[in-house]
Amino acid sequence: MNLAELRQEVSDRGFDYLPAARINRFLNKRYRRVCNLEAWPFLEASTTLTAPASIPDLRAILHVTDTSGNRPLGYEDYRTILDRDPNLRANGNPTSWYLFDGQLHVYPLSGNTLSVRYLRRAAPLTADADKPLIPEEYQYEILVEGACADAYRDSDNAEMAALCEAEYASAIDDMRNDLLVPNYDGPSDIAITFGASTDW
Repeated sequence: MNLAELRQEVSDRGFDYLPAARINRFLNKRYRRVCNLEAWPFLEASTTLTAPASIPDLRAILHVTDTSGNRPLGYEDYRTILDRDPNLRANGNPTSWYLFDGQLHVYPLSGNTLSVRYLRRAAPLTADADKPLIPEEYQYEILVEGACADAYRDSDNAEMAALCEAEYASAIDDMRNDLLVPNYDGPSDIAITFGASTDW
């Protein structure tokens, strides 16, 4: 669903008296809140760049690779690097990355191309055609129910707000179980078999 369709769903629940801008605020509040809850797979993105560089929609970095040698880089706090090299002048193949002043940097300094896997910060839904990144099967229960909870609370209907809030929370749990538990195989399920022995 796009923003116009989501807004219409909220309006059809009995909130047609609310201005479109107010319903949009309710929808975006819930959208922002759910996107910030977890490292959802639908927020993952990748880019290539040469450091230092900004990633405009960066929320968190998952992995950085120096593509020149196909080497993964580890995170290091820039203050630790400054303790070793106060002027940050060392050059060479990078071994670590850090964030400073909103930019991704590597150390030692290098012009190598980097591949960066990261979590996006979801942009607000502003145009009617904008679509949320949340999988469509969860959009109604999360965004519409969440927005209705806020609208009911806004009209002092605590009972209906609580019902919608429960639907919203339940849908988030469903999405969490669906998207964040991709593997049921684990070492706890390994069976150990001992060979037969004979006493003489």
